[in-house]
Amino acid sequence: MRISWFFFLFFFFLMIRRPPRSTLSSSSAASDVYKRQVYGKPRNAGVNALKFRRSLRSKAEEKAGQRCGNLRVLNSYWINADATYKYFEVIMIDPSHKAIRRDPRINWICQPTHKHRELRGLTSAGKQNRGMAKGHGHNKRRPSRFGTWKRQQQLSLRRYR
Repeated sequence: MRISWFFFLFFFFLMIRRPPRSTLSSSSAASDVYKRQVYGKPRNAGVNALKFRRSLRSKAEEKAGQRCGNLRVLNSYWINADATYKYFEVIMIDPSHKAIRRDPRINWICQPTHKHRELRGLTSAGKQNRGMAKGHGHNKRRPSRFGTWKRQQQLSLRRYR
């Protein structure tokens, strides 16, 4: 009897600590500064508006991928939240398992190019944080933020202008 690859998915529960409810919108950089006061020039004093760019779900995927280095992160989803933690479930796949390697629907993740997808922003949460949605207003995000910036900085002198 052939066992389905679904039974070999690993579910990884991960808690991500978040600040108390009263300071949810406060800066992560300001909490590193004593009394939120930078002793220096004014150009270095702007710490209150600096926030972490990626979501807690993306951070949870990254932690799970580093904890289980031999598994590949497929996706994740939100489970629960309380006053201290947010709980996410990260779906991880073992690429060395025979059932995964033989199944044509999922064996794409066994290729070496899919190692640590979560660190490069290739999972669903990572793509959302990179702004890789489709449609109007997202055209300047492709192929990447840096790729678009570099293309716009180059001077294009065409032969027939």
